[in-house]
Order: sequence, then C-alpha cells, then structure tokens
Amino acid sequence: MYEKDDASVLNPKQTATLGAIVIATSALFAGLLFREYQSLYKYMGYIAENGKSALFHKYKRHQYD
Repeated sequence: MYEKDDASVLNPKQTATLGAIVIATSALFAGLLFREYQSLYKYMGYIAENGKSALFHKYKRHQYD
C-alpha cells in the first residue's frame, strides 16, 4: 500500500521552526492591523470634528443673513 517516506515527515526542529514563523508572522500582522485601526479611528475623529465645524460655520453664517 502507501508508505510514508522520510522526506514528507517533519522532524521536531523543522516543526518548531515553522511554528515560530507562523507565530511571528501572525504577531506582525496583528500589530500592523491594530496600528491601521488606530490610525483610521483617529482620522475618522478628525473628519467628524471638521464636519461639525463646517456645519456650525454654515449655520452661523446663514443666521446673520
């Protein structure tokens, strides 16, 4: 029938290396995702604040017309 050859089986050192790579890349991805979330959150706050300022400016300008 089918016999596993030694090339298809990972030894413990290779398994640990692959695990470390997966953990490191996952941590890097999570860090970058979190940083982008914070940046987008700050930007949306900036946009919301400027939108309020523009609306209040328009309202005040038309109040005196």
